[in-house]
Amino acid sequence: MDIKDIRGEAKPLKKSLFKLSGGKHTAVIAGILILAMALAVYVYTEYGDRTEEVGQSYYEQTEQKLSAILSGIKGAGKVEVMICYDGGAELVVAYDESTVTDSKTDNSGGNEYTVTTTTQEKTPVMSGGELVVLKEKNPEIVGVLVVAEGADDIGVRLELLNAAATVLQVDKKIITVSVKG
Repeated sequence: MDIKDIRGEAKPLKKSLFKLSGGKHTAVIAGILILAMALAVYVYTEYGDRTEEVGQSYYEQTEQKLSAILSGIKGAGKVEVMICYDGGAELVVAYDESTVTDSKTDNSGGNEYTVTTTTQEKTPVMSGGELVVLKEKNPEIVGVLVVAEGADDIGVRLELLNAAATVLQVDKKIITVSVKG
């Protein structure tokens, strides 16, 4: 197989690749590849899956805590909980607001006109290179499943339903309590 050089002359592919690998271009290309790989590793370790881990741990912790609490109800036995959310967490970021008012008066032609322009600017506040977060809004709970060994007893089932609704501060209509089999 042949390739064409800049002048359009055909050269064997093997010779062209050999030339590229033996020249000073190899060091430059290798250096660029090493820098690109180092940058990719740095970005991944610095920013990686941090947000996903934080979000997952909140959801998992909530389910685990609720399971532990509900397991303490007399007759409930072993309890597992699954909570379904509408979307993810929302961050409320701090903003620096500034208002600029500009007035111009025009007296030409005997009439006086004043034009006032007000501009409001919002700039996110940063500290140490990161956004300042005022609070984190957790997503709305849209469904809860409670599976318990003792849920075949109607009294235990009612206790589990009331406790889950109270702890999560949700309507009982979105909670289902089932028997663990």
